[in-house]
Amino acid sequence: MTSSRFHNRTRESESIPRALLRRGKFYLLPVYVLASMSDLGREGMQNSGSYRFAEHVYGNKAGGRFGVGWLVDRIFLSTRKARSFRNRVRYTRREIVRLAPSFADTEAEVHIAAVPSGLGRELFDAAEILRDRSPETFARVTFHMIDLDPEVLHLAGNLATERGIAGAIRLVHGDALDATCYPAPLHIVVSTGLCEFLPDDLLRAFYGTVFMALAPGGYFVTTATAPNRLADFLLENLGEIHAFYRREPALAQLLASVPFSEVTFSTDSLGLQTLVTARK
Repeated sequence: MTSSRFHNRTRESESIPRALLRRGKFYLLPVYVLASMSDLGREGMQNSGSYRFAEHVYGNKAGGRFGVGWLVDRIFLSTRKARSFRNRVRYTRREIVRLAPSFADTEAEVHIAAVPSGLGRELFDAAEILRDRSPETFARVTFHMIDLDPEVLHLAGNLATERGIAGAIRLVHGDALDATCYPAPLHIVVSTGLCEFLPDDLLRAFYGTVFMALAPGGYFVTTATAPNRLADFLLENLGEIHAFYRREPALAQLLASVPFSEVTFSTDSLGLQTLVTARK
């Protein structure tokens, strides 16, 4: 494989409290204690930007310890940052549902992939919508979940079975930066959350890998998160989540290195997500 590193696992310190003291940020210790009572805060601090962290944001169901933790969790889930994360899932789901029927009209088989997939919320939701609204399209589609974490794929497989869509799901253990892991040609590729953990050179390489995996006329649906001072400060200092935040101009420049025939940009209602659909 080209890479075998979890780019979202950025935590380096064995102890966050000791790291805060070492950096002279002792004033954040009470915030650390409160955040550790929250399910989202605890996951973020223990495992950086793990799939559980992302899924907790997407699920928008507060949880925590001693009542106070639940309240802190609800506050975290109500922030602009968290709400914008949920907007990116809605966008990718909507684009899958919008674009898939156009391929089903002309192709015997339609292949859609999420990379890295995480637990595949946008794929599963889109699959259920297509199954209910357009069964003729659903019957032609295979949804590929590509992820480097075998635990994620195992859990995703169980969820697909619970939701009654396992027959349409294919699990692929592989790295987003490894072209051999993509079951090309793909008609739609969606990716959320990886962009924030790749520096410019690796992000260009990722875009090129996706482009090569797409069938002619295929679509790449992706997002990027803009800076948000307070949320980014807390994520970096309490969870050591070191991310690359980008707005539309920076993203457009990176995407220009790949010969997509058409690229459309929009911004979510909160102004924190750049939403992209690019056609090969």
